[in-house]
Amino acid sequence: MTGKATPSLRDEVDKARQSAVSAIASATDTASLRKVAAELANKKSALNAIRAQLGKIEDAAEKKAVGQALSEATAEIESARVARENELGDAEFAAQVERERMDLTEFLTGPRRGTAHIVTQATERLEDVFIG
Repeated sequence: MTGKATPSLRDEVDKARQSAVSAIASATDTASLRKVAAELANKKSALNAIRAQLGKIEDAAEKKAVGQALSEATAEIESARVARENELGDAEFAAQVERERMDLTEFLTGPRRGTAHIVTQATERLEDVFIG
């Protein structure tokens, strides 16, 4: 490839990075974030397509520059994903705690009394028969 390919590939890396970071930021829950992460890890993702083109660059300096840009973009995307995952996980946990919260000050009835023992019941009936 020629020297003009490097800025173009660097621009593509930057566009793919921006697109990935914005997709991660737009995830509304952990399930959608996992879906975005799976799409970014897919063989047909933009960064992986650029990574495949990396082998076609003949100039070592160009290859190094594009490779560094890819590595930096990948690291930034991963850190954005982890940060968003933590943020969404905390928000979902807080929502779950709020949903499952109980009012411990609520008035509860006291323990219910059970029934008298069967022998006691029989004794009381016999007393009622003979006395009453």
